[in-house]
Amino acid sequence: MYKFEIFLIITLSVLFSCTSETENQTHKPIQEKSLAYQLDLIPFKGKNQKWGYYNLKKEVVIAPKYDEVHCFNRYDIAFVVYEGVYRLINKKGDFINDNHYKEIISYYSPETKIAGRVIGIPCIALIDGGLFSESKKKVLINEFGEIQDMSEYDYVEVLNDTLLKVEKNRKYGLINTKGKIIITCKYDYIDVSHFSGNSESQYFSVIINNKYGILDNQGKEILPCEYDYNFPMSPFYDTYAMGQKIWISTKMPFYEPPLYPPFAVSKNKQWGYVNENNKIVIAFGDYLKVGAMTKEGFAIVQSKDSLFNVIDRNGKLLLKKGYDFMGNIRHLKRDNVLVVGTFDNQNEFMGVINMQGKILVPFLKNESIVYDDESKRLIKISYYFTRTDVLLSYSLLSLDNKVLSKKYNQMSLSSTYNLFMVKDEKERVGFIDIHGKEIIPCQFKGFSHSYNGVSVCREQGGKFGFINLKGQQTIKFLYDYPITFENGFAQIEKNGNKFFIDSLGHEYVE
Repeated sequence: MYKFEIFLIITLSVLFSCTSETENQTHKPIQEKSLAYQLDLIPFKGKNQKWGYYNLKKEVVIAPKYDEVHCFNRYDIAFVVYEGVYRLINKKGDFINDNHYKEIISYYSPETKIAGRVIGIPCIALIDGGLFSESKKKVLINEFGEIQDMSEYDYVEVLNDTLLKVEKNRKYGLINTKGKIIITCKYDYIDVSHFSGNSESQYFSVIINNKYGILDNQGKEILPCEYDYNFPMSPFYDTYAMGQKIWISTKMPFYEPPLYPPFAVSKNKQWGYVNENNKIVIAFGDYLKVGAMTKEGFAIVQSKDSLFNVIDRNGKLLLKKGYDFMGNIRHLKRDNVLVVGTFDNQNEFMGVINMQGKILVPFLKNESIVYDDESKRLIKISYYFTRTDVLLSYSLLSLDNKVLSKKYNQMSLSSTYNLFMVKDEKERVGFIDIHGKEIIPCQFKGFSHSYNGVSVCREQGGKFGFINLKGQQTIKFLYDYPITFENGFAQIEKNGNKFFIDSLGHEYVE
C-alpha cells in the first residue's frame, strides 16, 4: 500500500514543471530567439470590446472590429472572426479573398503564438456556403491562404507542414499539402503517434485485418501487415514486487517515441526484431517483453527470468546482470545512461548505470531516482513511513552523485530551461536552478511558467505577477490568473477584463 501511495505522489509531481530564459530589458518586449520571423503586430482589445492590432509603439494599425483575432504567420496573413465566421486578412486589414469559414477543424502550428491565440497554416476548414446554407465543404488552406477542396475525404487531420492523414470509406491514407496522394486509403488504421510532433520520425504503423505493418513517410511498405503487434513495451517499464505493481517513471511523453530499425514486432504471442527488409535479426521468443530500439541502437528487454537487460541492434546483451526494473535509456553527448533497480525483501534499491554496466550513482536504499533530460540532472526522492502517512523529501544530484540542493518537500520531476519548481514544508512554491541555487524563494501560493521567468501568486490578495530569472519582480501583482508569455506577449485577465500585456508589463488595451 505504501508503494502505491508513493507512485501516486510521484506521478502527481510530474505535472509540475517550470521554464525560463534570460530576460534582456529593452524598450521592446522580449521575443524568442528561435523564431524565423518576429512579431510586429499585436492584438489589442478596444473600448468597443472588439479586437484590432497595435504595432510595437502601441499605435493602431488595424482598427478594432473583430470578434476574435490570431497572430500573423510568416507570410503576413492571419485568421480573424468577423460577423461570426473566420476570414483571412493581410497586415493592412484587408480580406485576402471572399471565403468564409464556419470552423477550423485541424491545423499545424510550429510557429509562435500569443497566449494560444493562433491558428496555424496549413489547416483544414469548413467553408461557409452562404446564408442559410448547410454546406460543410472541407478545404485545405495553405500558408498563402489558397484553398483546395477536401470534400472527397470523410476525415482529414493535419500532421505537420507537409503531410495530412485522410479517411475515405473507413480506410486511411496520407496526402501532402498539395493534395498529392502519398499513401492510398486502403488501411484500416494509420497510427501517427510515433510521428506527430517529431521531425525525426520516418515511419508509420498501419493495420489491415487486425495485422500490423510499417510504412515510411513516402508511402513505401517497410513491413507487410502480417504481425500481431508492433507496439513494443511501454517506455515506462513495470514489474512486480511483493504482489504489488510498481511503476518506475522518468518523464511523461506527449507522444510515442519515434520508430527506429530494427523494429520490435509480435507474432504468435512472441516478440522479436526485424530489419527494414523484413528479415529477422533477433529471434522470436528470446525475450518475454521487448522495448523499442532507440536511435543510438539500444533496447530494453525482459529475459525469461523476468529480469531486465539491454541489447544492441544485433541482439547482444550488454549488461552482465539483469535488474528488477529499468527506466528509459537516456542519450547524453558522451554516454547513454539509465535508472535501474532491484528489490530485496521489504526494500528497493535504485542507481544509475551506463551501457557498459558502470555504476554512475551508487544504489540507494528506499530512495527513488528520476533522470531529467533537459538539465541532465537526477532528482533523488527519499521516503520514510510514519504511523499514518508516507513522507517524501526531494534533492538534486549531478550524474557523479554530488548533492546540489537542500531537501524539499516537493520538486518537479522535470525542468524546462533548467529550472525546478520546489515546495517547502508549508507548501509554498519557489524555484531552484540546475546547480541547486534558490532563484525564487519559497514564499508563493501558485505559479505558472514562461520562457523568460515565472508567474507566481501572492499568499495575500491572490493576484498574479511576474518574476524573472534573477528573482526580480518585473510585473506587479495585479492579475486574476497566471501570466504565460509566448513570443513576449500574454493574454491576461484583470478584474474580469481580458487583454494582452508584453514582457515589460505594458498593457495593450484602449
